[in-house]
Formats: sequence, structure tokens, C-alpha cells
Amino acid sequence: MKGNVKSCLVVFLVAMLVMQVVFNDAGRAGAAHSATGTIKHVSGVRVIIEAGTDKVSPCYCISRTLYCQDNDSVTSDMNIDSTKSFLLNAAFLYGFHKNTTESQITSADYSQWNKTQQVVWAIMEDKFKGTLDTCSVSGCDAAMLKKIAYLNQVPSYVTDQENVMKWNTCSNKFELTLTNTAIEGSYSANAGLQVDTTSLPAGCTATVEGENIKLESTEEFTDVKAIKLFKRPEGKGLVVAWDNGNGTKQPQITLDYDEDPIAKVMDLKVKTEAKPVVATPEPTPEPTVQPECQPSVLPEVQEPEVQPEVQEPTCPQDQGCQQEPVEEEQKVEIKENTMADAEEQLDDVPKTADSSNLQLVYQLLAASALTMVWLGTITVIKRRRENI
Repeated sequence: MKGNVKSCLVVFLVAMLVMQVVFNDAGRAGAAHSATGTIKHVSGVRVIIEAGTDKVSPCYCISRTLYCQDNDSVTSDMNIDSTKSFLLNAAFLYGFHKNTTESQITSADYSQWNKTQQVVWAIMEDKFKGTLDTCSVSGCDAAMLKKIAYLNQVPSYVTDQENVMKWNTCSNKFELTLTNTAIEGSYSANAGLQVDTTSLPAGCTATVEGENIKLESTEEFTDVKAIKLFKRPEGKGLVVAWDNGNGTKQPQITLDYDEDPIAKVMDLKVKTEAKPVVATPEPTPEPTVQPECQPSVLPEVQEPEVQPEVQEPTCPQDQGCQQEPVEEEQKVEIKENTMADAEEQLDDVPKTADSSNLQLVYQLLAASALTMVWLGTITVIKRRRENI
């Protein structure tokens, strides 16, 4: 079992080495250009005819002081300064280029080819440095130079400044929108801008919309991250430099039409703020509604009925005393009598044997009668007032 595992491991490592060699050579094996070629002029246009094919690629001289001639042999993949390579690649794609055959090159192509050759020399001689202040070069197409300069220029928001994304409580994301102001007519430093998505922090997205770049993140990162942005000239084609006579003759450049052009790469420094800690709000008490107060109505005060006090007659100890039964609840009808009527009623009360006791009874009855008359009078007056 252990022997099988070791054998498999050895085979795997050998296979990895072989594949590494294959992929390292893939640049040349899979490239559209050959390793060698021959210079030729067709209808005034200088071209390179690649070895083993009938493919013809317009080429441009990158050293004005040297010379070249037909049938010069050249070898590919000559090294050029990276900054110049980017500008040359853009000039090639914005100028004259054809992935064609010899028979398809005509004299009508010469003026466009020559215009592009002038820009190539301006780049190689540092007359045009890819900046807006070097776009006026004698003999060069100013519109082409300005187009290349804006391709080379970074958007106004790409600086050394750290851009901070703010927390949006509505979307529950960190957000930031940056706007480019490097614009001149139809030229913009934001044109063709793309985002290298492999450089985005976890949870972060970046979208280019017109002159804006919109950043969003669901994750917090308070350490500065560099988001890589890049721009390429339109079209397909990577600049290839050809050496001619080991530097004794004019080197040339062509395009490899199977490859992407060189990109202008820049870093956008971004971080998020610390996510705010939101305190849990206390519940808002509901407003209490005060009840509407109704006017209070006092109940009508009823005058109490006064019952006459009945006193037991006193009798001497040696005499028996008879008393007529008196009803416990005797209603006395209140009449409006005069004092004379009251005296007459008192005269009609039967007298008992004990005159002193009867006299006391009479007094009590008279007092009770007067009281009842007075109360009756007061009640009548009060009711009349209420009815008025």
C-alpha cells in the first residue's frame, strides 16, 4: 500500500514539472507571431512577413537614426521600456493596423501608415510622453495623441488619498461613490476603465458607471486595501518588438492579434469606517389621552321628612296610666294651616285625668304642628322657584 502511494506521488510530481515547462513555453507556442521574419515594403507600407506563413503584419520603425531594407531578417520578442510599450501599443491600435496578407496592402493605406509612424517616433524620442501637455508634436495627429493621453491618464479620484466607505443603515452596506472630473469634450480619463475583481476585498463590489465608480461592501475592513483598476486601448493586439541586426539596423514593432493589449494599471486605496454601534432605542410611550370631562351634575338634595317625636306620657307612681295606642308610622299630611286652625285642633284632643300631663302633651302637639306647617311652607316656596 505504501509503495503504491509513493509511486502515485512520484508520477504526480513529474507531471507537474512537465506541465510547468509546457505552460512556460505557451507564450511563444500559442502566439500569433513567429520567432523570425523578413522585412518587406508593399505599396510603400513596411511589413514583416513571418517565417513559415504568408501572414503580413504592418510594422513601424522605433529608431529613426538607423536604417532597414527589404529582406532584412528580424527576430521577435525584443524588450522595450514598459511605459513606452503601453503608449506604442495604444498608437498601433488607434492608428493603422491590419492582420492581413500581402495582396491586401494597397497604396491607399500608406497615408494612415505614415501618420502612425510619426506618432511612434514621437513616443520613442520622448516628444510625446503620454501626457496632456505633450500632445502638440509637429507632424503628428493631435487627436490621436490626445486619445492616447487620456488613456494614459488616471481618473481624478485615483490618488494617494485613502477613500473611506461609509455605513448606510438603509441598505446595511458600506458605500462610496467617486466621480471623475478629468474630462475634456469627448475625452475622459474614466473611459474604458475596468476593475480587477480578483483584487476586491471579501464582500466588496465595484461598478464603473459613466464618470462614476460605485463601491459597496457587506464586510467591514478598516485597514486600507488597494483595488486594482486598469484601462486598455480598444481592440485586440499586443505589441511585439523585432530586433534587426542585433541593434545595427532599425528595430520594428508589430501586433500579436491573439493577445490583449498592454493595460494601464492603477491602485484605488479604499477602506471602510468602523461599523457604528447603534444603541437599542427605548420604546416610545404612547401618548395618553385625557378623557373629556363632563360637567358634574349634583343630585337634587331631598329634604328629610321629619317625623313628630312621640313621648310617652308620664304617670304618677300610685296611679295606673292608660294610653291610647299610637301607630308607629303615622303620616302627617302637611297642610297650609293657620295658627288658629292649629289651636282648634289642639282643643279637640281628648283630655286625660292628669291635667298637667295633658298640658304637656298639648304643648308638644302644638309645637309639632307649627314645625310641620313651617316645613311645608318652605317646601312649597322652593318648588315654585324651581319651576320658574
